[in-house]
Amino acid sequence: MFDRGVSSQSQFMIKPTKPVYVVLILVHVVSWNAFCNQNGFSTEQFGFFESHIRPILIENCYSCHASDTKQEGGLMLDSRSGWEKGGYRGPAIIPGDAENSLLIQVISYTNPDLQMPPKSQLSGQIIDRFQRWVQMGAPDPRTGQAKPNGMSLFNIKSRSNFWCYQPVKVTMPPEVQNKEWVASPIDQFILARLERERLTPADPANKRTLIRRLTYALIGLPPTPKEVDAFLTDASENAYSGMVNRLLDSPHFGERWARHWMDLVRYAETRGHEGDFPIQNVWPYRDYLIRAFNNDIPYNQFAREHIAGDLLDAPRIHPELGYNESVMGTAFYHLGEATHSPVDILKDEAVRIDNMIDVTSKTFLGLTVGCARCHDHKFDAISTKDYYSLFAIMANSRMTYASVHSPDKLANRAKTLRTEKSKIRQMFIDNWQIRTKDLGRYLVAASGIRSQAQKYFEMRSQQHDSSQDLIIADFEGQDYGDWQATGEAFRLKSARGNLESQKGVAGFKGIGFANSLSDGDKPQGVLTSPKFQVRRKFVNFLIGGGNHHNQTCVNLVIDDRIVRTATGNNQKKLAVVTWDVSEFSDEIAQIEIIDEHSGSWGHIILDHVVLTNLPTSSGFLYSEMALQAIKDNQNLEVDQLILWANVLKDERIDKPEHPLYYWFKAIEELENKAQINLQITRELKSNLKQKDGIILGDFRDGNFGKWYLEGIAFGQSPSSKGDILVSGKDRQINQLLPSIPSSVGATTQLPGALRSPTFTIEHDFINVRALGYGNKIRVVLHNLQLIQDPIYGGLERRINNSRVQWQKFDVHRWKGHRAYIEMLHSTGPDNFIAADLVVAHNGELPESFAIKSQQFSKQISSCEELATLFDQWILSAFNDWQAGASDIYQLDLPNFLLRHKLLSSSSDLNNSILSYSQLESALPLDQRIVAMTDGNSHQMAVYTRGDPRDLAETVSARFLEVLAGSDTPYQTSSSGRLQLAEDIISPSNPLVSRVMVNRVWHHLFGRGIVATVDNFGLMGELPSHPKLLDYLADRFVSNGWSIKDLIRTIVNSNTYRMSSQRSSESLRFDPDNILLQSVNVRRLEAEAIRDSMLIVSERLNRKMYGQSEVVHLTPFMIGRGKPGQSGPLDGNGRRSIYIEMRRNFLPEMMLTFDLPIPFTTFGRRDSTNVPDQALTLMNSPFVIQQAEYWGEQVLKQEIDSLEGRIEWMYQRAYSRSPSEDEISQTIAMLYNQSKEYDILESERLYDKRIWKDLGHVLLNTKEFIYIF
Repeated sequence: MFDRGVSSQSQFMIKPTKPVYVVLILVHVVSWNAFCNQNGFSTEQFGFFESHIRPILIENCYSCHASDTKQEGGLMLDSRSGWEKGGYRGPAIIPGDAENSLLIQVISYTNPDLQMPPKSQLSGQIIDRFQRWVQMGAPDPRTGQAKPNGMSLFNIKSRSNFWCYQPVKVTMPPEVQNKEWVASPIDQFILARLERERLTPADPANKRTLIRRLTYALIGLPPTPKEVDAFLTDASENAYSGMVNRLLDSPHFGERWARHWMDLVRYAETRGHEGDFPIQNVWPYRDYLIRAFNNDIPYNQFAREHIAGDLLDAPRIHPELGYNESVMGTAFYHLGEATHSPVDILKDEAVRIDNMIDVTSKTFLGLTVGCARCHDHKFDAISTKDYYSLFAIMANSRMTYASVHSPDKLANRAKTLRTEKSKIRQMFIDNWQIRTKDLGRYLVAASGIRSQAQKYFEMRSQQHDSSQDLIIADFEGQDYGDWQATGEAFRLKSARGNLESQKGVAGFKGIGFANSLSDGDKPQGVLTSPKFQVRRKFVNFLIGGGNHHNQTCVNLVIDDRIVRTATGNNQKKLAVVTWDVSEFSDEIAQIEIIDEHSGSWGHIILDHVVLTNLPTSSGFLYSEMALQAIKDNQNLEVDQLILWANVLKDERIDKPEHPLYYWFKAIEELENKAQINLQITRELKSNLKQKDGIILGDFRDGNFGKWYLEGIAFGQSPSSKGDILVSGKDRQINQLLPSIPSSVGATTQLPGALRSPTFTIEHDFINVRALGYGNKIRVVLHNLQLIQDPIYGGLERRINNSRVQWQKFDVHRWKGHRAYIEMLHSTGPDNFIAADLVVAHNGELPESFAIKSQQFSKQISSCEELATLFDQWILSAFNDWQAGASDIYQLDLPNFLLRHKLLSSSSDLNNSILSYSQLESALPLDQRIVAMTDGNSHQMAVYTRGDPRDLAETVSARFLEVLAGSDTPYQTSSSGRLQLAEDIISPSNPLVSRVMVNRVWHHLFGRGIVATVDNFGLMGELPSHPKLLDYLADRFVSNGWSIKDLIRTIVNSNTYRMSSQRSSESLRFDPDNILLQSVNVRRLEAEAIRDSMLIVSERLNRKMYGQSEVVHLTPFMIGRGKPGQSGPLDGNGRRSIYIEMRRNFLPEMMLTFDLPIPFTTFGRRDSTNVPDQALTLMNSPFVIQQAEYWGEQVLKQEIDSLEGRIEWMYQRAYSRSPSEDEISQTIAMLYNQSKEYDILESERLYDKRIWKDLGHVLLNTKEFIYIF
């Protein structure tokens, strides 16, 4: 294989410029490979040690068991020789025998007298990793004693001469002897090496083999018989190249190559760990990949979008869909594992960012930068400072859920909506006095209705004859009687309060009630009453349980319509509910008790359902009283007065917090006094002073300062005047907003976020002055996004208050930690958030920050005077709002009137709002994707030995010194990701093009020119054809970074079109076929195997894009975080790329065929050949199902002979006809199966069972799952 007297490794290397460095590098390479060969470990196994074992040893063991410490027990764990020698008790590890290894015993706490670490036991996951490491032979590349502080000798100047850091050379194809064989420059490079070793290329593959090989390689599916026939009969010179172009243009090309890329970025849709929480909005990233590969987006642009797609001045917009494609690329950062409520948030951040750095550096650079986390890289030109400079970039970036839509398009829509909304605001102002006419008179009349209704209710209660009530159900019997139960939630008999599962239920009558909690919250079901006639005015009942609309509820159903509904209030104590059913008099109805919720409070409780003419409170008589009151108030409108009367049903009206409390109290006092003193407490704005605390955000002066705006919702600057809130499903003006920044300057239907700069927490509390509905304010520590109880729940607050309030966050335990504050606007008919002050302080809010109050007092002599004052009060509040001078509580009354529609309507205003709402309806559906957004520049300290609590010198954001040419930091006030993106794709970076070319070569040939596709460093393998690699890399860049052009170039070569027949000389001289004397035989990937089965059974659903199909759960897929539902066995026929990737519940069949577990970059999948695979093909329910579908398809063919049907199946499975021997054997097999099933010979041709069995056999062959 090699020139005599020259080692293979030096043959493959590009020559350094200085001979002395050649010697150093060769010695290093030879020693490293000798070490690998001697120990028999793979790069992946050493990578396992570096990723999962070394960091734990450093963090937990080195303080007592390292060469520069006191070496407790005589044991050193900072070198391989240390644990081999062991301490006073002997060797610490027995490679391959975890059970008897002392280290495993002590970390497992099996010996009560010897437990390490002594303070607390390592997690079960870490112990499991140590056991796996020992069982694989304890691979450990640390050949010598560890240096002080765990740092190795590091000389970047000498290491930078390694071949991968050298510039890509413009390389001319070499001369060859057999020029006739050459169809491409690629062939010259391959043939030159073969000729040098006196090897001859294999013969060309036949056309059937070629079309099968190429179709699988390019689109991941088998060719159809029609496509095979067309290619075989096409004798033109362009037959093959035409096929190449057709497959490259196929929409399925993107699906195939996107799946390759997803292995690199550890694509998954859940976080893993114990909860396996979902990663929200991640599938659009998969669709982005498919579109990018189909549209042949230049790879430099593709890489730029991944690293900093959110920061591009001109993002790439999809021409038809209008999507912001660029921002979608950044989703890959957030596809890693994560845990909720980590105990050590600094360590959690270090692990998360380490995974980002690991995946980013391997994917785009082919370098294991993560190995420099605890120390300078042992082999490559990567220092710990390099690592933490990249760490700073990631730490100063933030996770977000970005809109997928074009920002310019949304901005233009927002501008139009703002214009229309400002017109509505002005029209609202112009009509205000007309719409508020006689409000005081309605107030006084409504108060009279309230008192009269109470007296009338008391009288009717005394006169009511309860024997005339009709009891629909009291659930006191032994069973539900005529009620019909479906599902599992309701047992055959009613619940009893003395059962264990019913403890805590209170407020029911008697001893029985209907309850779906008998077996916990998980079961679901429906309990339906017999039909009954509505012969009373009201239905009264007791209800408790979950408050889930349409899921845990009680419905009144008439003519198959739900006309009334009620839910529990997440309470076990039953509450009284009344339905007014007078409008349904004499109609036939039913009661439904619904439980369709499996989570918390997933149950419903009902008791004592009664038809009656007496409601449960006087509030249900208000409408009746209002009709009588109109007779005494001829100038009042009936409908408006009824609205006022219904408002009085709210029990909170008797509390001082209610906007009408003081007014109704005054009217009641006037009934008994000639004169009263009306007193109302008013809240005023505070005069904030800098000395009273630290202001983290103050937006009252009309700008957001250094805070970061994302999306459209918050606009570019705060409004200086009061705004209106157009909300609700009916889109009405439901609230006046004070003159503070809000997320609804244009509409509630546009997304956005407002984030603070990163700061260090130095105070005990953070207060945010805000109002809103349905949106969140969060204090984000160290970019932790899974903010959940028990530890971090208090750092997130959902805002549901209609007036400005201080939201207080207790952050005293997080002093010294990095944080930022974010206000998130989620679109919805009612959602908004507004805030103007963010303050950090200790203890109580300083006095000058507090909301102050002022007492209003006035003497009133009559209800008429009070009505006039009420109108004046409303007008004054309105005028202050219009001028932007509203106080905190001043808008309560106007907003109360708006929310309850107590103002007279204006047709012109309603028409304007209708036009506005139509513009809102034309907005694109709010679709988000997990993505990256930028933060401010913040220096990072180097973590000594990777310990985030042992800080060394500080570093700033920059690129790797070996590739940048210096260690000069980025001059930027932001994260530095944009500069990183440009450095990665810079023409001066030789790795990015080499690495991608090598990946494409690997997927086409089964082995990269550099076999270790994710590691071009010293621990990786050297290129087999370095000049070919540089030739392709140079051509790749020169041709516009086109991946399709690269693939076209490679597959059009004679090298790719060779057969897989190895020569005896090649097998002897080059057993691994590194020189490519022939094409390698390869097993299909898991997805291609599954998709091929769907193809042959004709069950493949070719629908592209969209949400993932829920993974099918087998009985063996158990554990925490298990999904609440299982998907269909065949995934609705969708291609495997669309099947949900849940980390803890990956598709079993695909795992068997080496689907990688997504925790890091996997550019080269394992290709195992194990018994489990044969057992899966024989016994998998999916395989059996597809064989059955295939059998059904056979019977649909108009083929009247066994031979014809066998031919049809072979063509679909193998793209060829069966041989005579195969036909004979298959007929014999069919005959035996028909005897097994007792099928008559006359029926043999038409019985599905034997064709299903034949299909199952064909799916179990090597030919089906291998390509040649």
